[in-house]
Amino acid sequence: MTSRRPCFITRLHGASRCLRTSVLSFCALFVLLINGCVSRKYVEVRDNWYQPASLVEKFKPTPSPSERTELILRSNDLERLDAESEDAIAGLVAVYEREPSLETAYAIAELNHAAGRKLSMIDPEKSVEHHVSGLGYAYRYLFDAQFDGQRNSYDPQFRGICDLYNHSLEACLRTAQKYKLLKPGSSIEVNTCQGKTEFTCKTVGFDWDPGEFDEFKLVADYRLVGLPNRHRTHGLGVPLIAIRKDGSETADREQFYPRGLSFPVTAFLRWERDSDYTNASGEDITKCVLELHDPVARNEIVVEGKTTPLESDISTPLAYFLNNPTLQKLDYYGFFRPDKAEQVSGLYMIQPYQPGKIPVLMVHGLLSSPMTWMEALNDLRSMPEIRDRYQFWFYLYPTGGSFWESAADLREELAETRNIFDPDHEQSELEQMVVVGHSMGGLIARLASLNSGDRFWNTVSDTPLDEVDASLAVKRELARAYFFKPVSEVRRVVTIASPHRGSGEETPIYRNLLRSLVMLPDRTTEVGRELLASEKRFFRNNGRVVPVTSLDALAPTSPLISVLAEAPNSRSVSYHNIFAVERRKFSDGASGPDGDGIVTIASAKRDDFDSQISIEATHTTAHRHPLTILELRRILLEHLGKVDSPYNIQLLKHDDRVRLKWQQASESATNTF
Repeated sequence: MTSRRPCFITRLHGASRCLRTSVLSFCALFVLLINGCVSRKYVEVRDNWYQPASLVEKFKPTPSPSERTELILRSNDLERLDAESEDAIAGLVAVYEREPSLETAYAIAELNHAAGRKLSMIDPEKSVEHHVSGLGYAYRYLFDAQFDGQRNSYDPQFRGICDLYNHSLEACLRTAQKYKLLKPGSSIEVNTCQGKTEFTCKTVGFDWDPGEFDEFKLVADYRLVGLPNRHRTHGLGVPLIAIRKDGSETADREQFYPRGLSFPVTAFLRWERDSDYTNASGEDITKCVLELHDPVARNEIVVEGKTTPLESDISTPLAYFLNNPTLQKLDYYGFFRPDKAEQVSGLYMIQPYQPGKIPVLMVHGLLSSPMTWMEALNDLRSMPEIRDRYQFWFYLYPTGGSFWESAADLREELAETRNIFDPDHEQSELEQMVVVGHSMGGLIARLASLNSGDRFWNTVSDTPLDEVDASLAVKRELARAYFFKPVSEVRRVVTIASPHRGSGEETPIYRNLLRSLVMLPDRTTEVGRELLASEKRFFRNNGRVVPVTSLDALAPTSPLISVLAEAPNSRSVSYHNIFAVERRKFSDGASGPDGDGIVTIASAKRDDFDSQISIEATHTTAHRHPLTILELRRILLEHLGKVDSPYNIQLLKHDDRVRLKWQQASESATNTF
């Protein structure tokens, strides 16, 4: 895409490699301290896979049947047999065939599960047969029409049969995973006490193509440690982590997906009972379909005419993807090596493009990357009213370069994205885009909504661009950076802890030191050298073209920052601002708000926006703060209230207690200045 190339920085800032080498260690430490970012784990492998407390005691390696199953065994003169023996199970099956009942179905499912666990290390094939048999009777308990009106959802046995179904299915999936049979399109036959059973696997409701599923891992094998909130739903099925096969899309679309992407899946086993089947040998066969559902798209399905909730976990698969150490280096790589980071910059998606959903584009700030949004994404995506109508995109850019050039790249990136996914401009939802930016990313987000006129060019030159003595290529780069129109698809902008009037003047020594480490792209330096010959005749500021790097562009003394702060907002765009106030105690014992530790209140406030709140947080935590998430939810619902009429009622019913909570926090912060 157009922005997967060196971005233009208008000034070559000479700094010797000797200086870079001598201060590298100090600056790396400084960045760690001010940003609070270190390599972290998001998931870790469990020593033993997870089991609910209710099942731990019940299904030990040598389990004993439950009291109600023992009653069924005694009542049918089967108590003398070993509970999980073939004879005991066969005896109960015969009882069920004569007189079907929920109690007998439960007992058969329980004994098969126990037998399967007991044989798991001794005879895996036989173990799977027992688990499949148990699944079959659990399925009958839950869905067989002959038991309609008899089930009691308040009966502990009902929850117990759901657990038996899920854990028997999990045991089968472990075996399928071991023999690489867990993949869409696969098929296998298994012997059970009900005869031969054929299993096929297919995806249901996914925007991913089946060929993009590379491998699966069980969520139960991992413990979430890096995200504060684990979002789950409870029901039937087994949550999985699906790992995407890199390079499985066409080249123009593949660039939108990061390598090693993983996403949530819920596996559900469905029996096909309406028809009789025979295999190639003429044997009667029962057919089952292992359905792989997208829990982000749906949290319930219809089974045998009954609405059934799905068991899901959308947080652990996200954390598994974030565990990639390469992703965690993007923050510093993008700042210190924009010459390399620009090769991977651009728009990214963690789900396929979803027609009919409104994009929420999230733009990170200085010394950061899309990783910084994952906590907010995890929480926002857990809300059905948000995930049903929105898709989340992320903009990755080299933060060491000028954010002005990154904003120019973003405009081109969005135009190219529309051409790839909606070349005929048929998707009206793409024209309702919401852009959310944290810190410097908020300035980039706002720039995407503005009409430049000639106000920005006039900050650096009194000479019309056509009269600048430079090559056509250089003039083209100057034009894209200083002359632009708003992105027509953007309808709402949210800025979080953004330095609207600049930041960093209090510590110029650090800014100068860090600037010396920024290694600009080769194309940048070549363009800079060409401009040096004409700078003094055409550009202000003692022959320097501004800005040099992001640090210079963000300085309160930067002419561009001042013009940007005063630039009129677009009438077709709604603007929202969230700024943070960090409570500080001074040496004399007094305390008071003076900003978020990086951006002052005076720089962060925007009284010309449609809404504005303050929260008590630091600069690096403002965008992941619970009150910020609630405010983003409110804004997104408000947006839907204007775009989708059915959501007007939902918006009006928005929880007043939630609204009061952040209003009180806002008043608490703002009343002190």
